[in-house]
Amino acid sequence: MQRSGYKLSGYFSWLFKKGKRRILKRVYLSLAQILVVLCSALSTAKLNFSPFLTGGIYIALCASALFFGCREKSKTPFVYTSRGKRLFAAFTVLLTAFSLAFGTLSLPFKGLKSINYLSLSFVFLPIIYAITPFALVLAALLLSPFEKANNKRYIEKAKRTLVARPDLIRIAITGSYGKTTVKEMLATILSEKFCVLSTPASFNTPLGIAKTVEKLSDKTQIFIAEAGARRKGDIAELCKIIDPDIAVITGIASQHLETFGSLDDIKNAKAEILESKNVRAAYFPADDEDALSLKERVFKDVKTFVAGFDKTKNPYLTAENFVLSGQGSSFTLVFGNEKMPIFTSVLGKHNVGNILLACSVALGLGLKLDEVAAGVARIKPVKHRLEIVRNDDVLIIDDAYNSNEKGAKAALEVLKSFDGRKILVTPGIVETGKKTYEINFSLGFAAATVCDIAVLEQSDGITALYEGLIKGGKSDESVVFVKDSFAASEYLKGILQRGDNVLFENDIGDEYL
Repeated sequence: MQRSGYKLSGYFSWLFKKGKRRILKRVYLSLAQILVVLCSALSTAKLNFSPFLTGGIYIALCASALFFGCREKSKTPFVYTSRGKRLFAAFTVLLTAFSLAFGTLSLPFKGLKSINYLSLSFVFLPIIYAITPFALVLAALLLSPFEKANNKRYIEKAKRTLVARPDLIRIAITGSYGKTTVKEMLATILSEKFCVLSTPASFNTPLGIAKTVEKLSDKTQIFIAEAGARRKGDIAELCKIIDPDIAVITGIASQHLETFGSLDDIKNAKAEILESKNVRAAYFPADDEDALSLKERVFKDVKTFVAGFDKTKNPYLTAENFVLSGQGSSFTLVFGNEKMPIFTSVLGKHNVGNILLACSVALGLGLKLDEVAAGVARIKPVKHRLEIVRNDDVLIIDDAYNSNEKGAKAALEVLKSFDGRKILVTPGIVETGKKTYEINFSLGFAAATVCDIAVLEQSDGITALYEGLIKGGKSDESVVFVKDSFAASEYLKGILQRGDNVLFENDIGDEYL
């Protein structure tokens, strides 16, 4: 539930689509326990066994249930946030109440000599074990009014804080992918001249932004917020908090199709950022047609800027002489008649496109080209986004953060540039709705020409991935199926050689398993 942002809709989706296996396991274990306890209740009464024997059997069964239930590792452990603690406390109270209620159901049998009452009372405990997922839902529902009121308080406080700072430059960044990367790049570059506060990691929800606003100081000159969306209206809601002066749109792709429905719906959702009443400048990537198409939706009095490699789009800022190496990327920044050689530890031509987008915003805010270049030199790869890790003469490219088709194919291009054996580890692309097969087949087909070995983790898209790989020319022997990323790591331990290059592309969360 925490993984789904404490949203019951997300939890129910996982529970009935992806959590069936876990629920059935609980039911089977509970039924087995009930059967043993019932038999034990009868036998201890007739054979005069000690009820403590029954208790011992039950404890052993519970221990085995716990053991088997915990054998599946969780990629994202429970974090004891304030909200998490409240939910856990309410959940514990409910289970205690259920235990007491079920315990009273055995009282009518207390006087029957043919049945051991103490043993029979144990029969209700496995039932409690089976219903715990639904007890969690009930706990969340009971807390919901309080949580909504608490969140509203945080958000309204954030709005008041920002209203009191008319001098503050506010930048909102949205897109299907590249949001966090561009945000981190921009914050690094702008800090050459300004005092900057940006939302941490992928804090792109109303509450995440509101909590970041609490860190504003009198010295803060620029506030950068990432705006995420899974549904229509999400970005409009965020912009009511941020009230941005500057809007930045990164790449747009077929991501979150399960909730949006179509690419047009995604584009419409991202365009909500341009409808903010105080936006005075909007920035677009020249190399993403879907994102660039939103340029036509800005109001007439809003200045628009385009940045990227595609010179046919008349970019405000562009680059040439791009070279990729194992250490990073080099290119020449071109701004009008000025040119500046740049080296960055960030990998990939698409990431240089992100740098150009961030640089264009910085130049628009008054930074000089040499200040921008100094800022770019300080940019570090964002964790799990084409992050390079060297381990025992093996090059690991960590692109494990929730990916999309365009980003995944760009990562494959990075993998292709290295010498040595190339290994792809991926579950494919998720949250793609009706296009799951099409997108993952295309990814598999593209990967076939790059990787020597493909390790496919369990997901809805692995059949399409496999068929794409085979259609692209890979043999069955070069494709390996594993349960999850833990199993993939174990497999790699047995096959890795010096000089290997491993790309971890996407690491889906527990809610997709």
